[in-house]
Amino acid sequence: LGSGVAPSAVRAGLRALRDFVAAEPRILRVHVELFGRDGDARSRAARELQEAGFRQAREPRAYSTTIAIELQGDEQALLESLHRTARRKIRALERDPLQVRPVTDPACAARLQELVVETMARTGGSVPRPAWERLMALGVEQPSLLRILGTFSHDAEEPDSLLAFAVMLRHGDHVEYSWSGSTRRTEVRAPLAYGLIWRAMLWAHDADVVYCTDVWFMLTSNLHRTLGLCDPI
Repeated sequence: LGSGVAPSAVRAGLRALRDFVAAEPRILRVHVELFGRDGDARSRAARELQEAGFRQAREPRAYSTTIAIELQGDEQALLESLHRTARRKIRALERDPLQVRPVTDPACAARLQELVVETMARTGGSVPRPAWERLMALGVEQPSLLRILGTFSHDAEEPDSLLAFAVMLRHGDHVEYSWSGSTRRTEVRAPLAYGLIWRAMLWAHDADVVYCTDVWFMLTSNLHRTLGLCDPI
């Protein structure tokens, strides 16, 4: 919950959540996170949580700070605002036979999970198992709310040509780089993540123009979700 959610929606959503949990005896605990730059909005949401019967946790289970990139000006201004090393690595994709595009084919579901398994194996993290087909369908139905971006071998269509991916979630006034995966079993030398992040920033930038007035881009780590720990990186 955060500043991207209207107060009336927060109130209605929390009460619906409380009623749902009360009717389901198998649910033992509900964990709610507040996020947003507006301290007043966070305080209002906290009061709504208390009125709905929630209590503040003694110890936080997620990060307390994160990285935010302002999305102002046109595309060229946004690119020039980045460090020259980042700009160079973004442009490196143009020299390799790679293409960044939305992942929408259900046939890529198994490949997405393979990349998650390989990525988490590098750090020993728990492996999430998202419903990839449903996520891809939602991205097609609601392209302004969710986007799965993939780095593919250029012009290749088969699932194995997917080398890296990132899942983007829009929460009103900001977009979250939610989780990602990649392979190192490739001869491609270009850094695979930079193109994904850049395209994600452009997607968020376009959402600002069409849907709202103050969109910013948030980078988070999935470790706090999969391990229940703060990300040391």
